Amino acid sequence: MQKYKNAILTTISIVIIVFLIMILVFLLKNYCFNSKNTKDNTLVKEEISSLDKPKDFSILSSDENAKSKETTNINSENSQSNVLENSKNSNINNDNNNNNSVINSNANNNSNSNTGNVINSDTSVSNNQDSQSKGTTSNQANSSSSTTKKSTSSSKSTSSGSTVVTKKKKLPFDTSIKSAPNGESYSEIAYLDISSLKIKYPVISTTSTELLKLSITKFWGSNPNEVGNCCIIGHNYHTSKFFSNLQKIKVGDTFTLTDKNGRTFKYKVYDTYYVVPEDTSCTSQLTNGRIDVTLITCSNDGKKRFIVKATKIN
Repeated sequence: MQKYKNAILTTISIVIIVFLIMILVFLLKNYCFNSKNTKDNTLVKEEISSLDKPKDFSILSSDENAKSKETTNINSENSQSNVLENSKNSNINNDNNNNNSVINSNANNNSNSNTGNVINSDTSVSNNQDSQSKGTTSNQANSSSSTTKKSTSSSKSTSSGSTVVTKKKKLPFDTSIKSAPNGESYSEIAYLDISSLKIKYPVISTTSTELLKLSITKFWGSNPNEVGNCCIIGHNYHTSKFFSNLQKIKVGDTFTLTDKNGRTFKYKVYDTYYVVPEDTSCTSQLTNGRIDVTLITCSNDGKKRFIVKATKIN
């Protein structure tokens, strides 16, 4: 009897041990599987984030140098305009002196010729009377012929009026390929119009240090007026140029963007904020099917970036 009890206990012990081993193997498998998935998900997220946004906004770090150059250019332009104004004023004075001398000489000549003109006027009166009678007849003939010509031309314009050809609307920017001063090729792909801030510039197709000196540029994202987030960047020169006045924009303000196809979409600002230069989350392309535009420039002190978020409205 004791042998049967020992055998039963041994069997139960073996079953319990086997069951515990199976549980342990199952837990180890789940742990390895979950850790692998975690690594894969991390890699996928890193790849998506690297594709979804740029590294930083270091391209705008040239704002400070650009501001000093812009100020120098403005001063030189002002000095040149002053020189031109002075030269114009001197030319005007010279012209006035010349005109006065001519007028005086003409007055002297007229006083000498008045006597001869009085004598000749009596003779010309009789001649004019004869010519008037002849001129009346010729004028009547000419007027009748001109009337016939006008009626003919009007009939031609009426008949041709049914074949009027409507011209295609002209774009407010030039789509041809151009070269920057350093030889870099570029083209204009859109036109941004923020009338309330007097910001009206063509959008260049790509971004570089040299192209940012010419206009505002497309920095990241979808093409203008397409689904996604079209990110447009521009310098803050502390003047009225490019995005210098962009920080005056407010939530609820609107602007338009015209693309190469001639489509003009209206956008409404729904958020504005500042970020550090390394924070590029505003360039994300996850818009849930919306057509968005993000405008980017430097803060006045150059330490942060000012972000404007807008979405297309009907």
